[in-house]
Amino acid sequence: AKNVILPFAVKTKALVLGQEGCSLTTAFLRVSSSMQKQMKSKCPFRVLIFASAYYYYQTIEDDKNDKSGAGKRSTVRFFWDSCEAWKDKDAVMKEAVLERYGDDMAYWPRFDLV
Repeated sequence: AKNVILPFAVKTKALVLGQEGCSLTTAFLRVSSSMQKQMKSKCPFRVLIFASAYYYYQTIEDDKNDKSGAGKRSTVRFFWDSCEAWKDKDAVMKEAVLERYGDDMAYWPRFDLV
């Protein structure tokens, strides 16, 4: 990803598509994150990741319920905080996760955006 995909994405001003759970997407995000953070809106490429929102539900809930004061916030929580439409669907997300994974939260997925 670092020696082939990243230089190609920069040169072509690409829209890089990825999917949650894909190791190639994860590798690209790792090697490109420092460039994206440094260049911000001037970064020559964009990344679009297709993901099911319910994979991130428990990570967001863990962040909301963290009373430790450690200040650890997931990347996905940043997006959740910025998206009223997502916040409005909180009850729907919980219902979807309950229906798919059952009521034992130990089996609920916990993912974060890289």
